[in-house]
Amino acid sequence: MGRKKRGKKYTMSDHIFAITIVIVMVLAIVSLPFLFFYLVMYFIALTPDVEIKKSGTINVLKIIFKFFITAIIITGIVDVMFTQIIKIKTSKHMLSLLFEVVLMFLVFYLFVMIYSLYNNEIITRHNGNLYISLFLLFIYIITNIAHLIMKKLHGNIMANIRMKHNTKNRR
Repeated sequence: MGRKKRGKKYTMSDHIFAITIVIVMVLAIVSLPFLFFYLVMYFIALTPDVEIKKSGTINVLKIIFKFFITAIIITGIVDVMFTQIIKIKTSKHMLSLLFEVVLMFLVFYLFVMIYSLYNNEIITRHNGNLYISLFLLFIYIITNIAHLIMKKLHGNIMANIRMKHNTKNRR
């Protein structure tokens, strides 16, 4: 019988490097969506229709972060409810997606309007609600498209793995 080869022993610097890479990846995954959200909200705030009532980058960052977290929570709750209701009521997939997008836009518009009315930190005038709502809808649509693509990729990868596993077992 042959001897089993032992794997390479890793040094302390290898472990530190691996941990550092994982931390950087986690920070990038968490912070990049918020930075994108912050930059777009900042550019929307440069229009005369939207105003953020604080000065200083840290204060504006806090305000937009609160809005970001609130929008994520509201979107998550409403999306689950709409998905369950629409899945029960309609059988046509494209019609249900269109219906869901229209309902989500209305929810975003209502959310932005209520948030700006009761929160004195983000003030919207005229088309400000529309700008922010369209941005939230854009993020929602992009997220759903990314989810569908990842689901399709996952299915293809799993099918390839099953096929390789089945051909290996037949030999």
